[in-house]
Amino acid sequence: MIFYIKINIIRIHDFRLDEEFWGETLSQATKESKRAHTEKTGGKRLLEDSRAKQAKKTGIIPFLVIGAAILALAVCLLWSMFKYDGIYPNVKFAGINIGGMSKDEARTAIESVLATYADDKIEVSYDDVNNSISVLDAGAVMSASEAFDAAYSIGREGSFFEKAWMVISSVFTSRDVLADTEINIDAIMQFLGYFEKVIDQKKYEPDYIVYDDYIELDTGKNGQKLDTEKAAQAIADKIRTGDMSPVSLKDFIINDNAKKINLLDIYNEVYKEAADASLDISGEEPKIVPHVTGISFDIARAEAMLKDAAATGKKVVVPLIRTEPEITTEEFESLLFRDVLSEAKTTLNASNLNRTGNVRLSANAINGKILNPGDVFSYNETVGERTYANGYKDASVYTSSGIEDQLGGGICQTSSTLYMNVIRVGLEIIERYNHSYTVVYAPLGEDATVYWGSLDFKFSNNLRFPIKIEAYQEKDYVVVRILGTKENNNRVEIETKTLSYTPYNTITVMNPDLDYGVKRQKTEGHSAYSVETYRVVYDENGKEISREKLPSSRYKRLDRVIEIGTKGAPSETVSPIETVSPSETPPGTPSVSPTSSPTPSDQPSHSPDPSPSPAEPSHSPSDPSPAGPDDDSTDAG
Repeated sequence: MIFYIKINIIRIHDFRLDEEFWGETLSQATKESKRAHTEKTGGKRLLEDSRAKQAKKTGIIPFLVIGAAILALAVCLLWSMFKYDGIYPNVKFAGINIGGMSKDEARTAIESVLATYADDKIEVSYDDVNNSISVLDAGAVMSASEAFDAAYSIGREGSFFEKAWMVISSVFTSRDVLADTEINIDAIMQFLGYFEKVIDQKKYEPDYIVYDDYIELDTGKNGQKLDTEKAAQAIADKIRTGDMSPVSLKDFIINDNAKKINLLDIYNEVYKEAADASLDISGEEPKIVPHVTGISFDIARAEAMLKDAAATGKKVVVPLIRTEPEITTEEFESLLFRDVLSEAKTTLNASNLNRTGNVRLSANAINGKILNPGDVFSYNETVGERTYANGYKDASVYTSSGIEDQLGGGICQTSSTLYMNVIRVGLEIIERYNHSYTVVYAPLGEDATVYWGSLDFKFSNNLRFPIKIEAYQEKDYVVVRILGTKENNNRVEIETKTLSYTPYNTITVMNPDLDYGVKRQKTEGHSAYSVETYRVVYDENGKEISREKLPSSRYKRLDRVIEIGTKGAPSETVSPIETVSPSETPPGTPSVSPTSSPTPSDQPSHSPDPSPSPAEPSHSPSDPSPAGPDDDSTDAG
């Protein structure tokens, strides 16, 4: 049933292509043409032109006849083919030409071809997991009925012109029905879902958990995913080309790698430096800060353990290194302010109410002051500015011209009493100045003057434990002590070396405003001294451990002035000015009690010093340089 045989059924006579019909028609057309041409030209010349044109038209006629014949033949051909009930020419299925076959023949041929695809499969694998997908399962080959319907529909669907074009073009070109089949990508992706369960793995980032004695490291896990769409497309391409070679899904894996574990970062997060218990004094009430146990681990060892566990993916247990501090919270609580490190008591004239009041205010200001290790104490900052608003009053102070009343006189006795304790406890002296003149309440070299805005007394706590200052004024004395933690049985002694000494002179002057024969002291005398002071530390066996030079002191001379009254004296009496250079002993030593062994810090009884307090001047500030005080400066002494 080949197509070129079937075409013999065309009935050419139906188109009435007889010669007589075409001759008569052409003759009539020629006559009409000649007549029209003659009328238009109207002359011989025009007649000749007409004859030439007629000859040209006569040459075209055969071509028109042939074209009309071909057209008639094409119409008959198309009409005949539209009536044709088989498969049009050059229609193929899987490369087999089924054109010109009847319906039954085409069905039989298609079924035979499909039988050859039943065993066509593509092996798909990932590691040791294998499975196969057949060409039929992939939807790459249509069913027999679908294939026949597709082949038979060629040239029979669409508009007249679409059908005509398909019929005519089938004569010159072939068309494979199977090539037009769209492979079912969804079916292939559904098949690959079996492998997704095996391949797809969720990513886990590294993590760690800190326990009491070890740290558990989880190195994490890399994630991966099958690029299902890309793999399905690759399988479909193989089916289209007839390539049934195996497919490895390793070429279609999308890796999602976890971060690499960073031991240094973990170490920095886990690490804690051991810290002793301490005292927080930032609030209204001091609070004990618990000690911190140090935590660390051996990074090199941890790296080796991670390397060994990399193949198995097991978690790694790294031992923690714990370091206990030197001072635990319990020890700190029991040692805090346990001992009286030093206590000094200096006398004063309680009847001098203004000066005594100033001493009391300054003692109250420093009472209870706590210094943690490394803290710096400033007397001026702690006591504050001496003003009338703050309760301070005028009292005797040292000036460049001698002694006079000024605001805040007497506060230097508190600072000096504190200094006497500081040097015996062994604290570091940062700033200290001696008075312009000697004072009666402190030994040479053991006083400390202050002046608001310029001269200050500063020291730092260089011990391992906090210290606390207790100070108060009661009756004829002021007491200052330092509480802390005594860590040894060492003993501190203060030694003073006198480099120079110039005694004061006693000058007698006449006072016409004073009754005759009355004597009184206008200015007390102070001898000049230049001294060096040393802090000497001995162990419990009396062996000298250290000798430290403290700030030097230089005191100026102030002559004693005695006034003699001449008011009402006999006219013949004449009393010249008398100058006497008496001998003088250095100022006496007040009560100083540095502790040689730990002493409980319970509040001591405030018993006054039984010795009477001599009349005391106030004091002017000293020169910041060791050479001596500034004559122009003043402060309460």
